[in-house]
Amino acid sequence: MEIDEELNKKALEFLVKTPKAMLFCIFSFFSGQLWVFIIITYLKKTKKGNKYLDKFYSKLGIGSFWFLVISSPFYIQKYHVFNFDFLKFLDIFCNTLMLAVFLQLLVFILVISLAKERRNV
Repeated sequence: MEIDEELNKKALEFLVKTPKAMLFCIFSFFSGQLWVFIIITYLKKTKKGNKYLDKFYSKLGIGSFWFLVISSPFYIQKYHVFNFDFLKFLDIFCNTLMLAVFLQLLVFILVISLAKERRNV
C-alpha cells in the first residue's frame, strides 16, 4: 500500500515547520527500531509477520505509541483533560523524552537478562 504523495508532502511541511515534531519522529523511529529488535530477537518464536514489523512506518508507529504511553500521565496532569492535542503533547514530549528512553533501556536490559537466564536453564 503506497502512501499518497500529497500526504507525504504535507507531513514533511509540518515536520519542517515544527522542529519538535521532527525530533519526535526521529526518536520515535529509533525507539521503534529497538522495540522491533526486542520483539523479533527475544520475544517472537516464529518469523511470521516480521516483514510487517520491520518497516519504517511500523517502527515509527511503535515508537510513537511508546512515547504516548509514557507521556500520557504527564499530559493529563498538566492539562487536566483527556482530549489529545498533538502540539501540546510535543511540549510534554521534550520533558519526558529522557524518562521514556531510560525506561526503554531498563526493559531492554531486563529482556536480555531474562533471555540469557532462559538459555542457561
